Amino acid sequence: MTDNPEILDEISGIKIEREICARKITSYAVGGNINILITVKDSNGIPHVLRALRKADISYLILGAGTNMLVSDDGFKGAFVRLNAEFREIHNVSEQTIYAGGACLISDLILFLRRNNLGGPLFLSGIPGTIGGAVAMNAGAFGGEISEYLTYIDVVTSDGEILKLKPSECEFGYRQSKIKKEKLFVTGVEIAVTPGKKIENEVEEYLTRRSKNHLQGSNYAGSVFKNPKGNYAGKLIDDCGLKGLRVGSAFVSEKHANFIISDDGGSASDVFDLMKISATRVFHFYGIKLEPEIQLVGFDIKWDEIFKL
Repeated sequence: MTDNPEILDEISGIKIEREICARKITSYAVGGNINILITVKDSNGIPHVLRALRKADISYLILGAGTNMLVSDDGFKGAFVRLNAEFREIHNVSEQTIYAGGACLISDLILFLRRNNLGGPLFLSGIPGTIGGAVAMNAGAFGGEISEYLTYIDVVTSDGEILKLKPSECEFGYRQSKIKKEKLFVTGVEIAVTPGKKIENEVEEYLTRRSKNHLQGSNYAGSVFKNPKGNYAGKLIDDCGLKGLRVGSAFVSEKHANFIISDDGGSASDVFDLMKISATRVFHFYGIKLEPEIQLVGFDIKWDEIFKL
């Protein structure tokens, strides 16, 4: 990272904080300091911020709700960029579509759908995080994916170019997209909905199914690993006898083996070590390489190298 990030101070409509601990902004509540945290207050600021970061040679990551990442204890020598409350609004576009800002919480989207009797990506019920993050990783559950309901996506490129993309241009796949790969900044999305649909029972069913595995009030980031084709990461880890396994301040959930929980005041290295143990044990027994679903930030080792150790 450049030693002269002052170029950011010249941009209006943003808030800059320095040396912010990852514990305060991620659901795992572990990790070291982020050099710079930039909160963008209006849509005009995003292109300026991304161009300035590139010009200053500052590495950056897009931060949603911090519910799908693990930051190392050494922190991140770069910038996190996030959207403020202006980007959390939801409104009707037509009878069949609504628009949600990139910082809109998934829980707020579900609430909007419920209040307005609109069918849509209800399978997201109970999933934490923001719409921008959900779109980037093509979030899904119970056989559905958010990409199936998108009509277009507003993004800003790393060059500061503002684009309106069709879903067909985003290369959506299982927990992946062109948006994630190219670090496109999602500012908002249009979502297809079905008006006049009674959805209360459907939402409650999803929430009930999710509550059987999820732990309220715990420090974790949802599913740690992607499901390999034709199998389930949680089942593979469970079959290896790893439920309840503890490494220091982290342990594999007894409710679902694809969740790793961190104690209050825990360390990212303990979570990461438990990830490595789980993945290498599955590889040893089944020859399957589990890939992280959560974003690993600030770790020196490349994930695929753990299978060679």
